[in-house]
Amino acid sequence: MFRRQTDKPCGTFFRTHVSDQNISQLNFTLKSPRSFPVEPRHENGGSLVTIHGYKVLQLRGDSKTRGFAHGKLLAPQIIDFFRFYVLEDKLGSAKAYEQGFAKFLHTNFTYPRAYIDECEALIEGMRASGAELRIPELGREFSLTDLYAINGYIETRAMVSNCTQFAAWGERTEATEVDGGMITGRNMDGEIDIRKTTVSHFLIMAITPQEDNQKRFVSMMWPGFVGTLSGLNEEGFYTMENAGLTGPGKIIDRLVPVSWTMRESLAKLTGKETIASVKSFLDQYDNPAGGISGPGCILLYAMPYQGQRDPAFVLEGDRYGDTIRIAGDVYPKIPNALVLSNHHRVYGVAPQSSAEVFGQVPHFSTLWRYQAGASKLDAWYRTGKKIGTEQMRELLQSVAYGTTEHAIIARPNQLEFDVAVASMKPEMWDAPYREWTTFAFEELFAESK
Repeated sequence: MFRRQTDKPCGTFFRTHVSDQNISQLNFTLKSPRSFPVEPRHENGGSLVTIHGYKVLQLRGDSKTRGFAHGKLLAPQIIDFFRFYVLEDKLGSAKAYEQGFAKFLHTNFTYPRAYIDECEALIEGMRASGAELRIPELGREFSLTDLYAINGYIETRAMVSNCTQFAAWGERTEATEVDGGMITGRNMDGEIDIRKTTVSHFLIMAITPQEDNQKRFVSMMWPGFVGTLSGLNEEGFYTMENAGLTGPGKIIDRLVPVSWTMRESLAKLTGKETIASVKSFLDQYDNPAGGISGPGCILLYAMPYQGQRDPAFVLEGDRYGDTIRIAGDVYPKIPNALVLSNHHRVYGVAPQSSAEVFGQVPHFSTLWRYQAGASKLDAWYRTGKKIGTEQMRELLQSVAYGTTEHAIIARPNQLEFDVAVASMKPEMWDAPYREWTTFAFEELFAESK
């Protein structure tokens, strides 16, 4: 008996029985992601270096300069992420991609000029690298559409999402190393391809935009990402995304990829924003139906805590609209703390039935993770336990069950964050139980020879 992949390109795996003792005619194709270069690499507008054992892509200049450097430095790894995660794991079929998602990316999205410029320059950089750009499963070279697919993979929602986030500040973090400041934690769950590409290709990006009034920011993603789903800027403004739910209704066009909207907020917002100012900024990316995300989304925004009201809040939304949730709105109704998983707690929740979102009960995973995290926060509040880095690790561990590719803890007041990544061994994905590494924001921008 052999476990093999279907003949359909990027198809799912299945078992087949071989009864003939002569198996010399069987052909096997082994596919493997390519490792990052060991030695530092430099290009005009970018460097690929190693800091504390992690690969860091430093990009600087305007959108075209940054894009070109990104593509030239990481062409093979961008191809890998597309083939082994987007095509094979996320969509499971080259046909489904070409006839479905690829077309959707062109017919239902409106791409901002700056996004197009950086993506087109990234493709030019990949071509200039001399790397093999052919995608065997598609019978053609990697294209701009495929880069859009990387940055928009979250728009498919063709999976059960398992991410969880927390935030705590003020009285919740007093008498810890956070000293009353903001602390956040996130488990990035569900991107668990069979080759562990999302582990081997985890990448920290340190971006220095040259455009006027844009701030330096750090993004924790994978090669090829011009947008982001996890980031922190130089003033401590923080945003990270969880998949959410959405109700029935027609497909909307003129969407902007939510990863780009998040990237723009990191580059353009400050550490002293309010709910109103963030919401006003996001509204410019609304589609015609009034939402900022094609599928459902749950976004955590946080800033350094300096005594202001609501330094962290949640935006719950989909393609039709959104609602803000603050600490105390829902269980656990305690001050200065938030928890979010993958179901809305306010948006799409009927007053008479808080257990249902858009008339349906959310899947079990998101319910138990929210309940486990909320209950722990509630108990700590009742018993006076404060939340520092050690407690945030415990929170992330309590909502993990073997599908977390990486975990991040940020301390915006201190402008630093910790990262833990799952093992590359053939075992479960237990990132928050692995070794944690601390990064100071500024050290990620230091020039390397």
